[in-house]
Amino acid sequence: MKKRWMTLLISGVLTASMLSACSLPVNITIDVGGQKYSVGTAGDTDAEAPVEDIKLPDDETYESDHGWSVRYVPSLFTVNESDNETDFVYTGESAGTNMVAIQTIEDKLPPEVIDELTKSHKDMVIREGSLGGDENRWAIWVMPGPDEVQESENGSRIYEDYIVTEYNGGTLLLSFITHISGQDELDTAVSDYISMIVDTLVLDPSEPQTMYNDRPGTYVRSNTDELDGNELVKTDVLQLNHDHTGFLSLQDDIPILWGYKKIMGTQGDFFYDYTLDGDRLTLNYDGTELEFIREGREHELSVDITGCDTFTHIVDRLSDGQGYANVKLGDTDVLLVSSGTYEDLDGKYVAIDAEIFVYGQNGPEYLGYVECGGTAYPLTLDDDNSLYVCSHHRAEEYTIKDGSLFLEQEVWVEYDGEGNPTYGYADYDYDDGEVDIETDQTEAEEEFEDMFDELSYGQTIEFTRVVK
Repeated sequence: MKKRWMTLLISGVLTASMLSACSLPVNITIDVGGQKYSVGTAGDTDAEAPVEDIKLPDDETYESDHGWSVRYVPSLFTVNESDNETDFVYTGESAGTNMVAIQTIEDKLPPEVIDELTKSHKDMVIREGSLGGDENRWAIWVMPGPDEVQESENGSRIYEDYIVTEYNGGTLLLSFITHISGQDELDTAVSDYISMIVDTLVLDPSEPQTMYNDRPGTYVRSNTDELDGNELVKTDVLQLNHDHTGFLSLQDDIPILWGYKKIMGTQGDFFYDYTLDGDRLTLNYDGTELEFIREGREHELSVDITGCDTFTHIVDRLSDGQGYANVKLGDTDVLLVSSGTYEDLDGKYVAIDAEIFVYGQNGPEYLGYVECGGTAYPLTLDDDNSLYVCSHHRAEEYTIKDGSLFLEQEVWVEYDGEGNPTYGYADYDYDDGEVDIETDQTEAEEEFEDMFDELSYGQTIEFTRVVK
């Protein structure tokens, strides 16, 4: 008998313990990026085998004073109510107590609730995904590990599972107690009826979830490899989009979904833990900790320019291994200072990042910082002395206007959970402060390709490497 654990992104939500225990066919559908996929049946070795609809007794809607509602079968459940909790206790034939309790916790968000659950249960497995296929309603599953499974006097196995989701500034907690007898027909019937309650959960009114707001962004990490005696700087990218899709680019671009603490494959084929501390994201990648930094963070200058009257004075203070270049951006003379350099195929030193300095009224002034997405994209100038800053999925064109670093145009591409691209293009007008954003995908894709073509014909900036 083939048994499956299917908890993440289950459209018809069953508890994990029930899914793993049942051998009768239970149809399972997962939802990824709004697209529903039939992934076969739990307990059935043939994923293509048809599953007949199960005829359920008459059901009715239960409406809570806290704004949520579910559908359940009154002839098979006893409903117990308290101020913040409603228990649905199964009264049909079963191996023991089977129930789901739905509780509103107004003064705590899910992370705090989960911490309490994992402290009281030492061996728990955590998964994340959309609740009932609703892309805007993400939840966290807390499931028992082997050491948490108890055995009752009649030999049935006792499981405790939890679903935790943010709800109106607090938490909605679904707690399950299930007794698994090992008798397929008996256990499957219980799972069907409890699944119906969870699968019909409606949260109305429901405010947008806020616990994920600090997650979206582009995170990068640079690491140095050596090839034929030359140092090559490689940039890995982790993209977290607002809709919980994204991609992880280490060697190839891998579409992902992300939650509060988990990054996962779109088909549930891998799960990586991560932590976020400000703009610093640490990913546990198969036991190796990879540290990423969110792009757009405030940059810390590599050199103190206090008292410097000229660019030469700044260069004199640079550290061993840094690089510098004197170029024009637009019509303005600037000094570029990089954190490091590497040799390109022509044997000249180039760089992927730079602090930009200009002359102000009282000497050199710091203007801004730019960083490319790896050694495949060194800093480059075009014929108009515009600066190209590029990565795998984005290109930006900068110049200097009235003493300020100005973004002239940018192109980008983002991928959903299925790897489908969405292209973007923005053109910024300095004089009137307006921005023209191309929404037509054909036009945006052409602009994307055109800018990368222009990059290939540009002049990479040659840096002088500091040796001390």
